[in-house]
Formats: sequence, C-alpha cells, structure tokens
Amino acid sequence: MAKKTTKQLVCIARFTVKRGKHKQLIAALRKLIEPTRQEKGCIRYEVNQQMDNERVITLVEKWSSKQTFDRHCAMPYTQDYLRNTVPKLVASKSVTLHMEVSS
Repeated sequence: MAKKTTKQLVCIARFTVKRGKHKQLIAALRKLIEPTRQEKGCIRYEVNQQMDNERVITLVEKWSSKQTFDRHCAMPYTQDYLRNTVPKLVASKSVTLHMEVSS
C-alpha cells in the first residue's frame, strides 16, 4: 500500500432536523453530492440517516487536506446551503473535524 503524503481530513456533520423537515434536508443534501464529489480533493461525501431517529442526519466527508476542505466550504453551493437551508430546516447541529490516523 502506498504511503500517504498528506493528512486526510474527515468532517462529520450531525444535524437534528426540525419536525417534519427531514425529507427536505435530505433532498437539499442530495443536491450537493454531485458537485461536491467532482471537487478536487473530495474522497468521500455521503448522507446518512439515523436508523432509530429519522430526524438525525449525518454527513460524512473525507478530503485530501484541510485546504481542499476549506475550498469546499467556500463554494457558492455550500455557502447557499449553510446560509439558506440550515436555518430553515435544522434544529441543532454539530460539526467536528478529524484527522485520519488509520484506514
């Protein structure tokens, strides 16, 4: 296996959606999948729903570096999602950044 030359970044964003809004949030996140996966440095981008609570949506992202993640965060569609969708549909959120230490 080839040795990694950069430290990959993993972002885990957990959203608790406002009542009755989970389908809308999932649809909004699905619109981000294709353009995000086409970005340079995107390794993984997936939307997950908690099995025992449909209101909990988790976004798991993996980027080749902190710089590529920062560029993603500055993209117009990401900014639009954060400014316009999150306030309307999300009751609470937690976003944590991690460094991959083993795969």
